This record gives sequence, structure tokens and C-alpha cells, in this order.
Amino acid sequence: MRKVMIGIVFVLLMGGCATSWMYPPIDLTQFTPREQELIKWRNIATGMSEAALLASWGRMDEVRPHPKWVGAVASMFADRYVLSKINRHVSGGRETKQYIYKTLVGSAGRRYVYVQDGRVTGWSL
Repeated sequence: MRKVMIGIVFVLLMGGCATSWMYPPIDLTQFTPREQELIKWRNIATGMSEAALLASWGRMDEVRPHPKWVGAVASMFADRYVLSKINRHVSGGRETKQYIYKTLVGSAGRRYVYVQDGRVTGWSL
């Protein structure tokens, strides 16, 4: 596995900036100014839209680099968490989702984000 990762890093470094193929670019104009700032710095807040959460922390099996990290190697591992599962529950016409972000490196655990009716209501780290 280590040899594979070294090979990938080498190819990325030789190819220049490699972050564009890792995830689609985000059109921030669809979000409020507050959400745009949160997305820019990879943060979340209660009340932000579900779409903004996914833009900030990533969609299923998608790694989003943190802006403070620079270079192809760092951008591959900067986030360290990836969305692995979404639990859905509907009751009384209201939909609640639990987004589970798992760690990519080490055993730091999971992050849980709770969304109700399309808005972030809370999270636990």
C-alpha cells in the first residue's frame, strides 16, 4: 500500500496542481455569504443548508482538502475524514439524517452531523 501511495504522490507532483480532479469545483454563488465563508474554511454551523454541509465537508467517498494545506501530498490527506454513511429517518412528515464521516488516516474515530428538513441541527466529534 505504501508503494502505491508513493507512486500516486509522484504522479500528482509531476502533473502540477492535482486537486481539480479530486472533486468537482463548487459554485459558491448558490450559498449565502455566511455559508460561503464556512465552506471556504471547511467549517459547519447550525442552520446551514444540507447542500452547504456537503460542499464544506464532502459528499460520499469524496475527500475535500483543507485550504490551509498546500501541495498535492497534503491535499490528499488534509481532510482525513470522508462521508461513509447516511442514516435517514422520517417521522411525522419530517426527515432527519445522520451523516457519518469516518477517518481515513489513523483511528481518530468518526464525526456525526445531524440534519433535519435540510438544515444542520448539530454534530458530534
